[in-house]
Amino acid sequence: MKAVSKFAIALALGALSVNAGTAMAAEESAKKEKPKKEKKAKKGKEADANAPLKLALSKEFTAAYQPVINAYVKARGPDPAPEATVTAAATAAAPSWAALKAAIMNEDDRYQAGVFGFQIGRELKNTAMQVEAVDLVLASTTTPAAMRPVYTYQRGAIAYEAKDWPTAETWMTKAYELGYKNTVTPGGIEMLLADVTNMQNKFPESLAWMEKSLAASKVPGTQALPTNFYARAANVALKSKDPALITRWMSERVRSNPTPDYWHDAIMQTYAAGKLDTQEELDLMRLLRTVGGMKFEQNYSAYATDALIAFFPTEMKAVLEEGFAAGTISKNNATFGGRYSDTIEKLKIEPFSVAVLDQDIASAKTGAQAAFAGDIALSVGEYARAKAAYEAAIAKGSIMDKDGNNLMERTIMRLGMAKLKLGDAAGARAEFAKVTSGGRKSVADYWALYAEMMEKGKAGAA
Repeated sequence: MKAVSKFAIALALGALSVNAGTAMAAEESAKKEKPKKEKKAKKGKEADANAPLKLALSKEFTAAYQPVINAYVKARGPDPAPEATVTAAATAAAPSWAALKAAIMNEDDRYQAGVFGFQIGRELKNTAMQVEAVDLVLASTTTPAAMRPVYTYQRGAIAYEAKDWPTAETWMTKAYELGYKNTVTPGGIEMLLADVTNMQNKFPESLAWMEKSLAASKVPGTQALPTNFYARAANVALKSKDPALITRWMSERVRSNPTPDYWHDAIMQTYAAGKLDTQEELDLMRLLRTVGGMKFEQNYSAYATDALIAFFPTEMKAVLEEGFAAGTISKNNATFGGRYSDTIEKLKIEPFSVAVLDQDIASAKTGAQAAFAGDIALSVGEYARAKAAYEAAIAKGSIMDKDGNNLMERTIMRLGMAKLKLGDAAGARAEFAKVTSGGRKSVADYWALYAEMMEKGKAGAA
């Protein structure tokens, strides 16, 4: 996953928009001016929140600090100051850093030294100085509670820039737990945490932070996601090799842009990593065909193989003919041409008959028999008959094959597929939601996404 740009981090570091050195200098300079009559202080929480921080600096620290801050402010001049001027002022102040730290006598000294040191360290891009300064601020009991999340984040951001991913993760997690909100970096602090965990090959953790980033982006007034968010998440999911995570984030990528190409990538990645059985693979390839994602020879080869194993010759014939017509595969290819010829011969011997199908549906005595009749109907595009057969199978209460395998969820999912083909997207989604086990759930989730796209008018047509 591509890291957030240094420019974005620089902006995020700028979240402490107050020019600390200038603000401190102004406060010190004000003490030398003739006192003015103060306005009557406001009462209540608003007055407390807006009131300047009152510091009782020690004599020792004041003696060391006063000449440094005065010289810095004079050299820096008014804002906005040219970069060269700022750098020169900070460079002149930096040698006093050791003396300022040595002069710290109390918590107020520690806070003031830290704030000033951080300002100088940032201007000089001195990472070590910034770390020392932030640590001083966080160690001081004077530091206002409202500022702790900000400085905690700064500590993590410094480590991020240095590519010290474990340290960045530690401090940014603390900042997040303190309630820090990054309003500059796309995806917020959650996205930065997704980056630092990804960089440590902690892929599930990275995706968990992406979930938080996605959720936060939906709150009005919060930072938008990066433009490549879903591609990045899908990439991390693939690296995780977790079929459930791959399906989750490939689905989100499709939802963000439901093109045939995105559908193809999502479905085929799950096909490769999902540890699916042949019937689950077949239902996944059926969706690929439905969304117009049959792009390559490999797609037709996979679909034809699954249909062959499942004994659905009519469906296999239709798929191969679509590939021939599109020019994606050729009858001159020994594999495709041979399979097609074999299928034609098989259908001559055992041609499909609607009358026979109706008889099988009507005479089914067990759930399995009704479900198998539904499978034949689905494979030849008789969706209304498939729906009726699957509903009859489910009503019988038990659908077991000859090996004792429970086919209830497969039947429920295929009932959803039949409903979807008949235009009942809402009814289909209800069926897909009932599928909860193993690889079958991944397949059902993709079909549910397609039903969602249908309801939104974004499904397209195969």
